[in-house]
Amino acid sequence: MGQSSSNRVVSRFTETNAPPNNVALPTDYLNEPLTTLEGSLKNMHSRLDDLDKHIINAKAQFNSSIAHNLTRDEAAAIYLYTLEWPSNGISLYTIFNQDLRTKDNSKIKHWLPFLKLLMTAMNKMPSKQLRVYRGLRGDVSKEYTEGLEFVWASATSCSRSINMACNFFANSNGECVLFQIDVQNGKDISAFSHFKLEEEVLLRPGTRFRVTKKPQLEKIDSMSVFVVHLQEV
Repeated sequence: MGQSSSNRVVSRFTETNAPPNNVALPTDYLNEPLTTLEGSLKNMHSRLDDLDKHIINAKAQFNSSIAHNLTRDEAAAIYLYTLEWPSNGISLYTIFNQDLRTKDNSKIKHWLPFLKLLMTAMNKMPSKQLRVYRGLRGDVSKEYTEGLEFVWASATSCSRSINMACNFFANSNGECVLFQIDVQNGKDISAFSHFKLEEEVLLRPGTRFRVTKKPQLEKIDSMSVFVVHLQEV
């Protein structure tokens, strides 16, 4: 669990959030009963390979003494969110976030039990006010004009380390964007992540942001990247 995933082609830190939108977090999850990790993903077996095996492995990472009084299922939900499926499989976070970004309730409804478990875990953790970073391949900087307020519907994975965030697109061909985000409610999930060295901070689905300055092309560790400055609002 003490590894980094910076050699991956795509990761939670570079999956697309664009374009900026105002798709709100579905509040139906609040009415869901809190269930086990197995129960929260009972409708996902056809979409995620070897799900039972990964659930067992996730729960095996935690004993009865867990930070912030998370239950074993809550901690394992975060771990499973950070886990990379083998190269021939699609990871949970990919499908979860893709579906949250749609307005298709027929897809979102199957995630509500897992969303309830994940949000319950995050709500138990202290909120951090800090600066974090995430990357995105391709130049979408023109979509993030100064003063724009928008929502990212999906869960947003960031790193406390600018170098870690940049590593995820260091070998990318073409233009890249680095989001520098000043957050108010960041959740440091390092203790629960499969990749502890990534210094991951997770932002809730449906978090609202404001672009605080015009995106600029900047040099970071010999790379030229467009930097988009965001503030959580």
